[in-house]
Amino acid sequence: MVMNIYTKPVVSTSEDASGVPCPTGTSPRPTALEVRAENIPAALRKRPAWMCWGYRPRDSRWTKVPFQPSGRAASPTNPATWSSFDAVMAAYRSGRFDGIGIALDGQK
Repeated sequence: MVMNIYTKPVVSTSEDASGVPCPTGTSPRPTALEVRAENIPAALRKRPAWMCWGYRPRDSRWTKVPFQPSGRAASPTNPATWSSFDAVMAAYRSGRFDGIGIALDGQK
């Protein structure tokens, strides 16, 4: 292992099938379930609180990281980063993301 005094230690990496670098020793990338849009209630689809997500390695494990359809970072606590259901589904169907999610903001 090579040490860099200004950043975290450099760790050997490889790429998973999607091209995302993953640290050596990380378990295989999980397989996400397919999104079935027809099973999502219309009332939820109308809400502009949707995000894409993608598996990314963090600390030798996989985690779901939220993204905007553009590929920029999203946040479940920042409505400015949320999108419409249609925009998120189009991005998901492009194959760039592993899944979709909705922010739970307390609205009815």
